[in-house]
Amino acid sequence: MSAVVDWLARVHVHLNKIMESHSCGGDTSIGVAPFMSCPVDDVIASRNWFIRLWNESIVPHMREAIREGLQLHGQRYSWTDPTAFILETWPWWSQHDGQLAMLKPEDVGYDLSKPGSFSMNSETTSHSSRPTSSTGTGSNSGEDSDPLFNMLLHLQEAANNETFGNE
Repeated sequence: MSAVVDWLARVHVHLNKIMESHSCGGDTSIGVAPFMSCPVDDVIASRNWFIRLWNESIVPHMREAIREGLQLHGQRYSWTDPTAFILETWPWWSQHDGQLAMLKPEDVGYDLSKPGSFSMNSETTSHSSRPTSSTGTGSNSGEDSDPLFNMLLHLQEAANNETFGNE
């Protein structure tokens, strides 16, 4: 069960980073409260609880918040499917058996046909999402060539980790 609890903390941080990258304001971030109701005395119950939480609460919330963020601010970051991270890091010995709802780019109004748009794997996005270039070439040199931008990303990640530790 400790692996499940640790995993839930990682999921919480990962999902909020995705929402933040798509310009969803702080009022749309996912709080810790939904994760606090995880049954910690039964592994099977915790698995079923997470599947319900994911399908009935998290995915609908993210779908609406990201759609709103994209409408307000446009596509500034590459699409990252949050379900990929869930599936790759799934902590239970039994599989999810296709019971998890997917959050597809078309569900949130993300247009993959725009220049510079591409799917990123969860390993890349677990560190930081990089903006696509304003020229539409898909170049991700912004973080590497701009020390101020790089510093801001590191400060943001540190603040997110510090905030999570205080909750």
